[in-house]
This record gives sequence, structure tokens and C-alpha cells, in this order.
Amino acid sequence: QGSATMNIYLEEIHDGDERQRSLVLSTRTLKTSGDPPQARGGHAAVLLGTNLYIIGGANRNQEYSTRIAKLDLTKAAWEEVEPSGGNPPPRAGHTAVVWAKRHAVVHGGMYMPTQEFYNDTWVLKEEEHGVCWIEP
Repeated sequence: QGSATMNIYLEEIHDGDERQRSLVLSTRTLKTSGDPPQARGGHAAVLLGTNLYIIGGANRNQEYSTRIAKLDLTKAAWEEVEPSGGNPPPRAGHTAVVWAKRHAVVHGGMYMPTQEFYNDTWVLKEEEHGVCWIEP
């Protein structure tokens, strides 16, 4: 139903003499099914197993989202997931890292309509039948 071009960049690589380079790791077009997520920036993306999760972010109109989109890489299929547990507040500019293979640790971010900057941490846990949010 759609396709996505995925450009993966690694920026600000410094070697001994402080030269800066950008390195494109890979680029390819992936034909996908399902509804891809709305265009947004300031989101976080994590790969848990064979699923790529896109977490939060904001669109061009500065509408912030708590939505989570999942791209199942084995099926090349998008779906929006509804996590159990309470949702963190909508945000952009947050970071996320993978922990213990099936967990994404999400920290910080901002919500500019109220000039709020977050210093909280949430864990998105991938379970057999979905995902859930945990606030440690």
C-alpha cells in the first residue's frame, strides 16, 4: 500500500584531528503494507527484535503525539499499536535506547505549546501480544 525510503545517517564522527564526516550507512526503498505513520519529526525509533517502533514526535503544525507506529520488518507491514498501561505525555526531542532486547527506555523530550521540558523516564516493553508502558 505504501513505500518508505529509509536513509540512515551517522553524523558528527570525529577522528583524531577533529575532522567531521557524515556517513550514509544504507539507503533502500521498502514496499510496505498497512497505513504508515503520519509524517513527524522529533520522534524516537527503536528496533526491538524484528519490529521497528516510531514513538511520539510532532507534525508540521506542532501537534504532538503519543502514538506508536510499528513496522514489522518480516512482513514489511505498518500498524499503529495501542500500549497498555498509562501513556507518557506527548513529546518530541526525546531519546530512546534498547535495553534487554525487548524494552525501549525513553527519556526526556519537550512539549513546546506549554514550554515544558521533561526529565522523566518510561519503558516500552514488547510482550507476546502487544506493548505496554511502564513508568519506573
